[in-house]
Amino acid sequence: MRGAVYKKMPDSTNDSGDDLDDSDPGFSNVPDYDDDDDNEDHQLLNPEAIGTSAADLQDTTLENTETPRSTKEYVIAATAYSLCAATLLVINKASVDSIPSPAVVVASQLLFSALAVKVLVWTSKIEAEPLEMIKVKQFMGVSLLFTLCLVTNVKALQSTSVQTVIVMRACSPIFVALFDWLYLGTGMPHSTTWICLLGIAMGATVYCVFDNGFTLRSFLWPGVYFVSICAEMVFVKHIINTVNMSTWTRVYYNNALGFVPVLLFGFMFGEYKHINAKPITMTSLCVLLLACVVGLGISFAGFHARKLLSATSFTVLGVSNKFISIALSLIFISSAKTISWTSLFGLLMCIVCATLYAKTKSK
Repeated sequence: MRGAVYKKMPDSTNDSGDDLDDSDPGFSNVPDYDDDDDNEDHQLLNPEAIGTSAADLQDTTLENTETPRSTKEYVIAATAYSLCAATLLVINKASVDSIPSPAVVVASQLLFSALAVKVLVWTSKIEAEPLEMIKVKQFMGVSLLFTLCLVTNVKALQSTSVQTVIVMRACSPIFVALFDWLYLGTGMPHSTTWICLLGIAMGATVYCVFDNGFTLRSFLWPGVYFVSICAEMVFVKHIINTVNMSTWTRVYYNNALGFVPVLLFGFMFGEYKHINAKPITMTSLCVLLLACVVGLGISFAGFHARKLLSATSFTVLGVSNKFISIALSLIFISSAKTISWTSLFGLLMCIVCATLYAKTKSK
């Protein structure tokens, strides 16, 4: 007689945060058949053990089931991120024009956001985990990439125009789409999507050729920003899928861990020697404070949108909202008003094609 002895296997751990996990928890209890003919009186494990196994199986199943998201939540997340991203670009340009140190501007934003999270936790308004060495090691790469994107973005704004930074940002879906396919398994884009990507490239070319202030030297920091933003878009999505954290915990880790690297960056490039090159006025401090507040907003809105969207969709969302940035820069930034109509056409072509790319990819 063959007895079936049930052995409880170790539960699989779900580290994918709020994203769906492809692991099958249905195999947490697997029957093991014993062929020993001398033991014919084998019995099943006692009912209490079986009941415990069933409860564990149910808990594991619930943990791996994601609560359906409403359309309203997607709209709110996309709108909040778009408004923060579009306005912060222009505000950072104004900040770095009045305070000639990108490291000081970025470090102020990171410190403000980290302290704001701690105050909100202390007042029981939100919940966020404190720094833990295990999660610090897992999240350090995200924080460094995020910091690199911030610093290179502000350095690019210091050396060139808002429109040039937007063009570099608009070109990011071309490479992020390949990263999505190679590392996140989202599938190779269809041929129609490549038409949109070609339109992005053509628009960027038109902008560069007819840009009045185009020089290879001025495109150094925008180029570094382009590379960092492409890597950050995909890598952050991977970490969100594998490290289980709440959105506010991610905000705290990202800003707290990035503060020291930004200060070191400032020392490396000797930025603090020129901090007094321009007088610090009350207006410049107000602009910096506004940048800090919007920076806190984009920290939360960015992670929340990343959790809901694919890496490419999030990238295209970040590109499409730059219509607002263009309008604000033309109104409030004096140097932006020198752009030619042909360059502006190329810029708009980049944004339109990048937005259409999201629709063709989703089909």
